[in-house]
Amino acid sequence: MKNLFIRYTDARIEYYKADFADFKPSELSAKTADLQQKLWSQAASLSAKDPHSIAAGLFIASLNDVIDVSEKQTVAFGAFIPDAVMNLLFFASMLVIAAVSYLNGLGTGRHFLLNSMLTVLIAMTLFVILDLDRPRRGLIRTNYQSMLRLKDSLAR
Repeated sequence: MKNLFIRYTDARIEYYKADFADFKPSELSAKTADLQQKLWSQAASLSAKDPHSIAAGLFIASLNDVIDVSEKQTVAFGAFIPDAVMNLLFFASMLVIAAVSYLNGLGTGRHFLLNSMLTVLIAMTLFVILDLDRPRRGLIRTNYQSMLRLKDSLAR
């Protein structure tokens, strides 16, 4: 089972490391599902040998948690902000910038520095929202250091 866990950890690391261009969700999901099935089969056979074993019950519960977390992560990677919400964000940003620009036109003086700061702030906010929404590309990436530490501890 240790070798299966090492292979499973490698598959999850591969899933995290996959870049947007190299990402093959069906292939990586099939590999993960296959390893989960093998782990589950071995856990079930272990439990069948001694159905009253507390250790086997705890192991199955832990394995079930591992599979649940894997599924939650897969769903989270595939969940994006709906297009309607993104369109609303862009429209609201343009409306705010247009309103500030219009009010500046009505006034006697121009506030170039404040207007520039507002525009940059809105653009940066939209950029961060888009970057967080797309974990496989951009500057903000998912941290998988805990999986690497787990792999190292399994190898020892």
